[in-house]
Amino acid sequence: MLDQQVSNEIFKQKLNDQLGIERVFNYYGMVEQVGSIFMECEHGYLHSPIFADIIVRDPTTLEPLPFGQTGVIEVLSALPLSYPGHVLLTEDMGVIHSEDDCPCGRLGKYFSISGRLPKVEVRGCSDTRTMP
Repeated sequence: MLDQQVSNEIFKQKLNDQLGIERVFNYYGMVEQVGSIFMECEHGYLHSPIFADIIVRDPTTLEPLPFGQTGVIEVLSALPLSYPGHVLLTEDMGVIHSEDDCPCGRLGKYFSISGRLPKVEVRGCSDTRTMP
C-alpha cells in the first residue's frame, strides 16, 4: 500500500484546498489499547498523555532507543484493566523527539510516526485490500 500513502502535510493541504478546512489535528492510537490517544499539536508532533507512555525500540534487539533515533513503537497505558492491553509492541516505526520541551508548550514525550515495519502483514481497521 506504499504506492497509495499520503503524507500528513499533503492530506491537510487537500482538505484545505477541497473543503476549506484550515485546522486539522491528527492522532495516533489503536483499538487494541482502549483510550490511549496521542494527539497532534499545532507543530505536527504527537504527544503522550499523562496516563500513557511510548518507548521506541531497536527493531533487531528490542532495546530502548534514545530520543532522536527511529525504531519500533511500543505503547503503554494505565487504562486497560479487563485484558492484558497495557503494553503493546506495534508494527509502526517512529521517533521520540524529546520530552517536556515541545514548542507548543505541552509537557511529556512528543514523537512522530514514520511508517510501518517493512513486509508486515496488511491488517487493522484502517487497511483495505481489494478482493479478487
